[in-house]
Amino acid sequence: MEVTICFIALKDNQVEVLQMAVLGSVLSNLLLVMGMCFFFGGIVNMRDRNGLGREQNFASMTFQTTRPLLTLSSASLVLPTAVYSVLKAESIEKEHAILVLSRGTAIIFLNLYLQYLWFQLRTHTILFITEILDEEYEDEDDPIINLPTAVSLLVVVIYFIALCASSLIWHMEDVVHETRVARSFIGLIIVPNVSNSAEHIAALREAVNDKVDLAIGIAIGSSIQTVLSISPLLVILGWAVLDKPMTFHFETSAVVVFAFTVLITNALQDGRSNYLQGNMLLGFYIIIALTYFVSPRDALDKV
Repeated sequence: MEVTICFIALKDNQVEVLQMAVLGSVLSNLLLVMGMCFFFGGIVNMRDRNGLGREQNFASMTFQTTRPLLTLSSASLVLPTAVYSVLKAESIEKEHAILVLSRGTAIIFLNLYLQYLWFQLRTHTILFITEILDEEYEDEDDPIINLPTAVSLLVVVIYFIALCASSLIWHMEDVVHETRVARSFIGLIIVPNVSNSAEHIAALREAVNDKVDLAIGIAIGSSIQTVLSISPLLVILGWAVLDKPMTFHFETSAVVVFAFTVLITNALQDGRSNYLQGNMLLGFYIIIALTYFVSPRDALDKV
């Protein structure tokens, strides 16, 4: 659903909302989803068999592998915004420079994502396999529908998702004009949580069932996919297909929030989680949401 909404937003030239939705998707996964998983998973599984407090454990090796990807992506996304702020050329020349930089970065991101998939699925699969995942696969039931039925259902679902996404994008301007909510809040908070709600629920369910590896894997995997796959694909589609100026020049405030989010989540990925860590992540996400909600319309665009 996220890809469909982003594509329709790009086609409708809602570049600002689209850019915020890309960053918002990562913030939602790293702060809201992981925060809920740590918090509710820690509360439900807080006691061991002896009634003593315990933490949930997950394979830190997996996240030591994926951590550099998130750090690299955050650093790379800071550069276009930084370059735009220091360039003294005319507006047209600056926009052209940012377009070239963004498109080059998009190609590198897609290449890196393909290598990451090859690394994960073919050459170094042992780094991404845990006992919990093995148990999950052993308990997995046989598929209850055949391939043609599954493909047909997928096509139907995508069609209805496209209708819902179109309605969401088309009515966004009405919401902005009739309320004091800024586009940045809609893009950063509302759109990502609506489009990724199914993943959020799946991750939370696994964490409550004491399978925090799977829960965090969903959040981290979705974040990497958004940054290294979806966002560069949108830049290239805007460049080669739709003729839309989609770039990696984000709002400065959003880039700063994104960078801090990656740093904070990296610090918490030590192989253990508890409800206190979850509460911290949720608290930071709520602070971000409140910041964009109470700010005057488009005030943060100039920051």
